[in-house]
Amino acid sequence: NHLDLPGIEFVERFIGRHPGAVVVVSHDRRFLDSVATSIVEVEDGLATRWKGNYSAFIEQTDQKLLSASRAFKDQQEFVKKEMDYIRKHMGSRWTAQAKGRLKRLKRLQLIQRPKTKKGELKLKFVGGRGQSGQSILDVENLAARLPTGRVLFEGLTFRLYHGETLG
Repeated sequence: NHLDLPGIEFVERFIGRHPGAVVVVSHDRRFLDSVATSIVEVEDGLATRWKGNYSAFIEQTDQKLLSASRAFKDQQEFVKKEMDYIRKHMGSRWTAQAKGRLKRLKRLQLIQRPKTKKGELKLKFVGGRGQSGQSILDVENLAARLPTGRVLFEGLTFRLYHGETLG
């Protein structure tokens, strides 16, 4: 942390010449692009190794998310169509086929909605004895949209003072 350009270049050269493995924890994306040959992502207690530098990691995780989103959407459409068929034909002369489709649906392994990193917002206030009237959070032009594009809100601006509660 807090290295100047010559310091960063020295560390890059050192890692490049080092014959063994090196574990790097950094927020510097350019640095990670220049030294990393694989990225390990730890999420929900699981570690996943991705080959390539940071840019390759971002590309691969975006592709994985896109693929999972498409699979989830396709399965949801399939389930909806099957349920429509079952509702329409249960009690008619096609009841046996409707019951068969219902059995198949019950055995179907449902795909979980993929978690997206975009749109997450986590705030944690630590420490803090503030003074009455002290501003602890200033928000300007906050917006939120659903993945469908529907706008929940936009242009939200507010200030939260010590001792206030916002829900």
